[in-house]
Amino acid sequence: MKYGVITMVWTTRVGQQQQALLSRIRDWGFDGVELFLAPEEPADIPAVRRFSIG
Repeated sequence: MKYGVITMVWTTRVGQQQQALLSRIRDWGFDGVELFLAPEEPADIPAVRRFSIG
């Protein structure tokens, strides 16, 4: 079984500033992260992709 979490638990922003959060989520053992995306919140998907893969 795999477990994931949505970033909305901690923040509604998606960008470079969430690198530490995504690292902690990985360290806690989650298998995936659902990014909260909304028209009102700017999202920097390329930045997240660069540091979350690997």
